[in-house]
Parts: sequence; structure tokens; C-alpha cells
Amino acid sequence: MSSRPSAPLLALALVLPGCAADEPGEPVDPLTTIAGCESEAMWSAEGAHFEARVIELVNDARRVGGRCGDRVYRPQGPLTVSPRLHCAARRFSVDMMSADFVGPIDPEDRDMGDRLDDVGYDYAVWAAGVGAGWTSADHAVDAWLENPAHCWKLFAREIEEIGVGVLVVPEDEVASTTGGETEGEGVSHPTYWTLAVGTPAR
Repeated sequence: MSSRPSAPLLALALVLPGCAADEPGEPVDPLTTIAGCESEAMWSAEGAHFEARVIELVNDARRVGGRCGDRVYRPQGPLTVSPRLHCAARRFSVDMMSADFVGPIDPEDRDMGDRLDDVGYDYAVWAAGVGAGWTSADHAVDAWLENPAHCWKLFAREIEEIGVGVLVVPEDEVASTTGGETEGEGVSHPTYWTLAVGTPAR
């Protein structure tokens, strides 16, 4: 878990639906109200569906509690979706695809804490997780729950908010793979997943 002034590196992935409202009476996507997050509000319906499912599964897990390695976590209340965490998570997934990496730190040595600063999320603590290639939200959340280095991020009572960014790459933009080796042009994975959780400073 990260806290100011220095934040350890942790990573994950998540995302929500997003399009600005065009007609009166329709809700405005909160991402469009955050400076610099306008492009992250324009997201594929499939990615948004994955994101919403991740949030549902994480809150289901918190509701019953669980075990991470040798540590048992009691049931906790649900996490609240934060538009700023959501924007930061989507940005991280986009950057993983663009820079062709999967991990908590990008090639420019920036982690999730830097992205939270970029979107104005004044945090007391944060944690994050990333992944790529999963074909369902269930696979992503199961992978995090089965990894003691990540699963505590889903259960910690100090965590109050969540944001998820799932980038789904069009099939014709994904490089072909033979024998586990990527061949030809295109991005390395069909999906990129980022989970960002945190608690705002008070």
C-alpha cells in the first residue's frame, strides 16, 4: 500500500462505461469533468463491461472476506468508484498498450502514484495491479485473489475507493502468436487491465 510522501510500487487493472451525455436529462460521465480525462471517457462498451464486472467481483469478495497467503481478512464494506482513480487506471492501460509493457512501472519510470497526481487524486494511501491478455473479469479477479502479493489490495480495510481500466484492443491490431512467441506487427495482448484502489487524504 502506498502513502505520502513516498509510495511503494503496486499494480492492477479496471474500467467503467464512458461517453459524454448528448441529450438533456442524460447523466454526464464524471470523467468528462476531470481535466485531461476527456479521452478516457470515450471507451469501448466491452471494456466498460469488463470494468463494471471487476468492481462487482471485488466488492463481492470484500463482502465475505478471504485469505491472502497466511493472512485472513474479515468481511469489509464495498469500495466506492472514484472517477479520478478510474481515469488513472484507464490511462495506465492505454500506456501499457502504447509502450508495449505490462507492469507497475512504465518505461519512463512512472508508477500509479504519478498518474494519481496527474488527475488530481489527493491520496492518503493507494495500491494498484496490472495484467494483460485475460478474456474475462472473472479471470482477472481470480488471478489477483490467488496471488498473495496482490489479493490483500482487494480486502484491506484501509482502502475505500476503486477505479478500473480495461482496454480491449481491436482484433486486427493484435500481433499473431505462434508457440508463445509474438509475430508480425501489432500490440502484444488483446486486453490490458489496470486496478487502482485508494483512500483520499482528509
